[in-house]
Amino acid sequence: MWQERAALSDAGEDRVTFIAEDDDRWIGMATGLMEPGGRLDLVGMFVDPAARGQRRGAALVEAVATWARGRGAARLHLWVTTTNEPALRLYRRAGFHPTDRTQALDHTPSLQELEMAREQL
Repeated sequence: MWQERAALSDAGEDRVTFIAEDDDRWIGMATGLMEPGGRLDLVGMFVDPAARGQRRGAALVEAVATWARGRGAARLHLWVTTTNEPALRLYRRAGFHPTDRTQALDHTPSLQELEMAREQL
């Protein structure tokens, strides 16, 4: 479950997890990771379906972008399944653009992931 993953996330210089809450209930999360070589990735993004359309996802993306900027990053990357239209719309609105890279989804190789990047943090 995504709440358990967020609760177990180790924060530090190379990782951060932001939680969106409604009162005391967790309704979303997003993690920023610094990869070897300094690449910054947005991973583990999730917003409860009942809370979507309320700018919670956009706020989580911006929190990770701010964290990345604080580490000197000029670019933020992510991977998104090509069939996840709501996520693709969110990321485009947040300033991400597709790169030329795609890959098979690890746990479901029949699905493709698209890499996206945001230049202006």
